[in-house]
Amino acid sequence: MHTPDLYKFKSSLKQIEDPLEKLDYVIVNAMEASNELGQIEAQQDWGIQIPEEEYEKIYFDYCEFIDWCKEEISCLEDNYPLKIENRKKAAWQGHEILEFPLVWNHEIYNLIEPEVKKAGKKMEWLEWLLIRIEEGPGEYWKFEDHVCNAAYLDYDYYMNRNIGQGDPEEMLHVTGLIKSKFIEERLYLAKEIWSLKSKSRINKKKKQTSVKKKEISDHPVNILAIRTITDRFERGQKISFKEIKNHLKDYTLPRETIEFAELDKGPGVKYYIDKIFQKPMYDSSLRKNVSKMTQILKQGGKLPLPE
Repeated sequence: MHTPDLYKFKSSLKQIEDPLEKLDYVIVNAMEASNELGQIEAQQDWGIQIPEEEYEKIYFDYCEFIDWCKEEISCLEDNYPLKIENRKKAAWQGHEILEFPLVWNHEIYNLIEPEVKKAGKKMEWLEWLLIRIEEGPGEYWKFEDHVCNAAYLDYDYYMNRNIGQGDPEEMLHVTGLIKSKFIEERLYLAKEIWSLKSKSRINKKKKQTSVKKKEISDHPVNILAIRTITDRFERGQKISFKEIKNHLKDYTLPRETIEFAELDKGPGVKYYIDKIFQKPMYDSSLRKNVSKMTQILKQGGKLPLPE
């Protein structure tokens, strides 16, 4: 019978840099282990028994794992109370972790989209969802692991909307198996259409003075840099030019890819859609634009996508 491997778990935990993502990972695994141990104990009581010596070993392994997780959770909560509180304040209504609610098929999208649209956050929501999706098993896509863990812990929001069967573990499954058709036909297309509608409305108004003065063009690498620097700034992570450039690939959308290359006049970034080359940007230009973005954010401004 499979039991938790504390040594491997500690090794995997070291790969997670963000302390709050680390906290979520430990909590989810501790809850999963507690549920599994409860099932094993119930089976013993029901007469579906395993040899006493084997049972004692299994029981010990689970208890050791759960106790270690409890200590680690307590340590992380003591070390990062402000980060935890700020994340909770920034979370979507009904959540304690996720900034926006997740959707993974057409039915769930239709259920939650009106709520987000009413709050005036639809474009931000779609953008937020897309940059947190990555390749999954086989023909499927999936949300990033830390997002799946957060959904597990924010499960009450979905259960209160009659989504799922009342088991938080289900969130790890449904958020890890997203069909390409849903991403292409609903999320990506909705983002493109909503972007056009938003652009049409904004063009009727004056552009925000701060953004206009900074003159950040709508070059696709700039848009990618905006996604990158905004998310990292909100997470309290480093936003130097080097950090932003190194993490650009983490924020590409499903059809986008980039390549760091030596261009005609120096190093830069090549931008592709569906693996077809579109535009390059020199590091010198990107550095200037990242500097402008940094100034806007540190002055309390917001970085909308360039017109």
